[in-house]
Amino acid sequence: IDLINRTGKSRILVYQNKVDNIAGIIYAKDILRFFDYENDIRAIELVRAPYFIPETKSVLSSLREFQKNRISIAVVIDEYGGVAGLVTMEDIIEEIVGELQDELDKEEVDYKALSDDTYLVSAKMNLDDFNEEIRTSFENENINTIGGFVISKLEHLPRRGEFITIEGLEIKILEIHKHRINRLLVKDTRKEKKI
Repeated sequence: IDLINRTGKSRILVYQNKVDNIAGIIYAKDILRFFDYENDIRAIELVRAPYFIPETKSVLSSLREFQKNRISIAVVIDEYGGVAGLVTMEDIIEEIVGELQDELDKEEVDYKALSDDTYLVSAKMNLDDFNEEIRTSFENENINTIGGFVISKLEHLPRRGEFITIEGLEIKILEIHKHRINRLLVKDTRKEKKI
């Protein structure tokens, strides 16, 4: 219960000795049933068998499998049989329709000017909106967000604290979650701003 309170997660992955040896998943709702229970319950007694999917499976194929098997979370396995991560139904749907926001999520502002030349930017900010606000002309027909554009220029998985300069903008990656950029710090170092 302490772990659920600290992390705010509704599901906890359980493994033995190393993460590649998955025992299963514990759901917060299963633990809460025993909140006032007088006898000690071992966590392993509440573990549900995990569902596994390969990381090579497409998003749409994964969605169909989740629906067919009535699952909401799966362990993603890499080509060597190791654990690559977890994927939820929400993750899959967000990949298809865009970010979803529930009652626990905080409203995020796409863009905030910290000074005349420095901006705090959500990586989910639409690339066209970014171009308009910062007066740039970044283009990529296959990418919709500034975060995706930065990753395309990096040509590798982003790292927190990493810098990249693109057309006179110094961009620092402030936050990352699951290899996805969340927030950027953008400093405009161009000599002449377009007005």
